[in-house]
Amino acid sequence: DEKGQACGTCQSGGTESILMAIFAYREYKMKNDGVLKPNLVICETGHVAALKACDYLNIEPRIVSFNKNFEMNIGEMKRNIDENTICVYTSYPNYPYGTCDPIHIIGPYCKSRNVPVHVDMCLGGFVSPFIEDDWSIPRESPVSAPILTNTVFLLKESQFCSTQVISTESINTS
Repeated sequence: DEKGQACGTCQSGGTESILMAIFAYREYKMKNDGVLKPNLVICETGHVAALKACDYLNIEPRIVSFNKNFEMNIGEMKRNIDENTICVYTSYPNYPYGTCDPIHIIGPYCKSRNVPVHVDMCLGGFVSPFIEDDWSIPRESPVSAPILTNTVFLLKESQFCSTQVISTESINTS
């Protein structure tokens, strides 16, 4: 909202949730930072819907490899960020291997570069907050948790609901 309080949206599913988040990053960075050739940095373990969003929205995907622990390669991520990067897309955890990108490293680095971090909690959105791990999500990072589709009892008409929560001081695209 206008006061920088947390807000959220409800979409029809995980793909739409991811598409809308990436759309918001693109619009925000184009409007506020003058980005004309947007790119998105994502690990090859990231959700395929992010690549679909890049295709739909004319965003260059910059796909980085994973390390021996199946986490985003931090050095490669840093080399791919530039003035046109609208977002670094992370997973907590990722779908292929169930490993978590090191948000505690990615978040502070991206904040220093004025690049938003998206945390996809698709697979672990329900349990991730209870994992004892050294991670923190930067305040300005939207979190998508489509797993709530399977863990929350909803009316039949809205059974394919995905949630997206944004807690922000600097990104407000509503």
